[in-house]
Amino acid sequence: MKKRLFLLFLFAITITISCNAVLKEKDLDNTLSVLRNELTTYHQEQKKRQMKYKNSSELIRKNLFSILAKSNQNALMLYSQKPEYVFDLAYACHEATDQFSNFRKSSLPFRSYITQLDSEIARYDSLVNSLRSMPTFALSDKAKVNRNVCLTLAVSIRNNMTENKTMLQDYIKYYDLTENHLKSLNDYANGRYSEIQNNISNREL
Repeated sequence: MKKRLFLLFLFAITITISCNAVLKEKDLDNTLSVLRNELTTYHQEQKKRQMKYKNSSELIRKNLFSILAKSNQNALMLYSQKPEYVFDLAYACHEATDQFSNFRKSSLPFRSYITQLDSEIARYDSLVNSLRSMPTFALSDKAKVNRNVCLTLAVSIRNNMTENKTMLQDYIKYYDLTENHLKSLNDYANGRYSEIQNNISNREL
């Protein structure tokens, strides 16, 4: 379930744009015209993906909160068990260690995706700066319009990417909080497991 949500999430904030057509143009006027078309198409697709992103991100957020709530339940169950209630204690330990193991197996690569976003944000920063600093006195009226439209679109696309990065950073905070809590329970549970095993060994002696 989490993997499927993350695939939707990645699809929602994918950051690829083709520049092949732009690179094939021979003069600046045509380049600006082609770039405007490509940025317009990409911006429209990005807006659609943003809607899907909002839906999938809310599901991911709820899933994280659900995991954290379950871990709190496990904590109460684990910390309240008396040593003599061996079976109940063993069950509580199992729940804690099992949840931590499953969480680590299904953790999502948010940090690596932020690295990709940083690269694309930097690329669009360069594009925005290039369009802003472009001398317009030698451009035709049509080229000036295309340049202004390209600048507006590039800024909007860059801002959307920056917003997505902020969202990813928020998820990292939630993940770290949840992982630290689960790890604390896991470490405690492993300690109690050792106590149970030692008690059983002592009884056998």
